[in-house]
Amino acid sequence: MADGRHARFWWLCKNFKLSEYDLIKWLETINLIRNICCHNRNFIDFSLRTKPPLNEKIKPFLYSHSEGKKIVYTNKVALPILMIVYLVKAINPRYDIGKLMKSVRKFATSDSEAQKIGFENKNSIGIKRVNLSI
Repeated sequence: MADGRHARFWWLCKNFKLSEYDLIKWLETINLIRNICCHNRNFIDFSLRTKPPLNEKIKPFLYSHSEGKKIVYTNKVALPILMIVYLVKAINPRYDIGKLMKSVRKFATSDSEAQKIGFENKNSIGIKRVNLSI
């Protein structure tokens, strides 16, 4: 039985183009976000203490800064939002994420406000710009 479950999980990882470790960490992060929302906590000002591994497709949309020779990416709400969009697009590339992105844009009407919630700039939240299909 365990071999069958592992094979299905491996198949999921392959289809999402994520390693097993990365997919597990992403799912843990999404579960955390789900729990926060279910208990009516403030999600928009949320910061992750432990960041999940980043996929190369979502990095261009995230706010980042340099610390010496290292690039540090945000731990704000943009990260789990983009992870969810990436997974949804992998499952159904035709899914319209426009309403979600429109809601997020309400919190980020300028580049500085977008960076406060973890996006590179306000255009990173653009409906047409967020194309994370695999």
